[in-house]
Amino acid sequence: MKTAGMHSVWNVRERLEENFRRVEALLREMEAADDPKMRLAAAAELRQHIALAQKTLETAARAEAVQAFEEAVMEALEAANVTVRRRVIDVLNERADSAGLLRPSE
Repeated sequence: MKTAGMHSVWNVRERLEENFRRVEALLREMEAADDPKMRLAAAAELRQHIALAQKTLETAARAEAVQAFEEAVMEALEAANVTVRRRVIDVLNERADSAGLLRPSE
């Protein structure tokens, strides 16, 4: 099921690392300043960046876990007989419909 080299919108680790390096470089410049307000601002910015990066990685990890689960289910359904496949799809459709996820096209 997996496509080699497939890029996900949730594949943000490289971008976060790059941004973190850029923020660190900027913060080093700010910390080198003699102005205590500038140093305090640098520390605050770093804390905010770390908190946002953590939230982003947690969201990406959840999305990757959901994707892995979906792939496992799809592989199992491919291997299952037609009757089992139909029953699972019907149950999923019923749940999606009761949750309001399946709406008719307008």
